Amino acid sequence: MTIIEAILADKRDTAYLATLVDVRTKKSKEEIANYLHGTWRTGLVFLTSLLNSISCIS
Repeated sequence: MTIIEAILADKRDTAYLATLVDVRTKKSKEEIANYLHGTWRTGLVFLTSLLNSISCIS
């Protein structure tokens, strides 16, 4: 959830996001950063934000 929360807070630097993974993750931080490259669709980020806020309420 930490990575999702960071993305919703408009933090999109993949190197930073890779530092947020659990220490037990077997992939390297570089591999994870590569996986996090992509297009941030504003509508999908907004919907994720809405769903996150709804799940926090209930």
